[in-house]
This record gives sequence, C-alpha cells and structure tokens, in this order.
Amino acid sequence: GPLPGGSLGQWLKCKYISMYNNAIDFAIPGKFGKLPELNVLDLGENELTGIIPEKLTQASKLEVLLLDSNKLNGPLPVSLTNLTNLVSLHVHNNKRDDSLGLDSTIPEDIAKLSMLESLRIEKNSISGTIPVGIGQLDNLVTFHAQDNLISGTIPSEMGEMDSIVTIRVENNLLVGDIPESVCIKDLPSLFVDCSLTCACSYGCPDECIANTVGVNITP
Repeated sequence: GPLPGGSLGQWLKCKYISMYNNAIDFAIPGKFGKLPELNVLDLGENELTGIIPEKLTQASKLEVLLLDSNKLNGPLPVSLTNLTNLVSLHVHNNKRDDSLGLDSTIPEDIAKLSMLESLRIEKNSISGTIPVGIGQLDNLVTFHAQDNLISGTIPSEMGEMDSIVTIRVENNLLVGDIPESVCIKDLPSLFVDCSLTCACSYGCPDECIANTVGVNITP
C-alpha cells in the first residue's frame, strides 16, 4: 500500500521510522523531511518509485537513511550533503525490473558527510567520477559503488581514509591504476576490475578472480 502522505502532525516527535519490507509501492512523501527529531528512516526492501524528494533532506537530525532495494530513479537530492549527521546512507539496488535506478553523480561535496560510516550506492546508474573529497571521510568503513557507470580513475585520496575496510568499485567504467595509497592499506576487502593496473609492489592485490558478481581483484 501507499506511504502516509497526509498530516504528520502526530509524528513530530518521532525519531525512528521503519517500514522495511512492506511491499510499499508509492512515492516517498517529502513531508518526512518535516519531522524535526527523525534519526532513522528505513524504507528498504519495498517497491517505492519516483525520485528521492529534495524536501527529505530537511530532516537535519537524520543519522540513518535506508532506501535500498526499491525502484527509485532520478538524481540524488542536491542538498543531500546537508544531512551532516548521516552515519549510514544506503540507496543501493534500485536498478530493478524496469527501473534504471538512481542516475546522478556522487556529490562533489561528499566530504561534508564527515560522520558517514557506510555508503552503499551500488546497482544503480550513477555516473561521473569518484570525487577526491571522499578521502576526507575518516569514519567511512564501507564504500560499495559497484555495478554503476562511474568513470575516471580511483582517486589517491581514498587511501587517506582512516577507517576504511571495504571498497567495491567493480563493474564500472574506471581506468588507470589502483593508487599506491590504496594498495598499501592492504584492505580486507578490495574489489576492482582486472582492467585496472596496480601502482605499487607491496600490499597490492595480485590475483584476478572471476565469479558470478564480476571479475574482481581481491587481496
């Protein structure tokens, strides 16, 4: 059924909304952005369509935003990086059935999301390059961006992330080298296309493995 689109007055003190896996098949109401205390919004694993409304980013206390595994399309909200309290941003797996998924770029000012620990944007139609500002996300542990249309190179600044454990960027349009700064981190989980070359001799993944996900390099 639909999400509640009427008055949300009775929800003004609400901090946690989870409608996970409920077969919801309408658009996301922008009115959720008017909930001043909202910390967690989980609408994952539904059939949501349409765009992510710009008004949603008015919920300035949001820490967890989970919109994965729906049929959303269009761009990420321009003001997304105003949600500076975000710890988890999951918009992955919206390229399903007849949906092309989200089709914007990774925000150039991604560094504003300094609290971010988990960023999952895989399985969409996201294009453009990986912004160098991502290297300023010192709390980021997980970056999943595989199965998109991302081009350019892996920025060396990704090696500056203090907490990073997992980087997945396979099945994109990336070229060039795996930067030495990334290689020497000897990450537990690093997935890139084998068409990329390694810029360092120590700590660099050296084995290509073909599997059902794609052709990857793993440590």
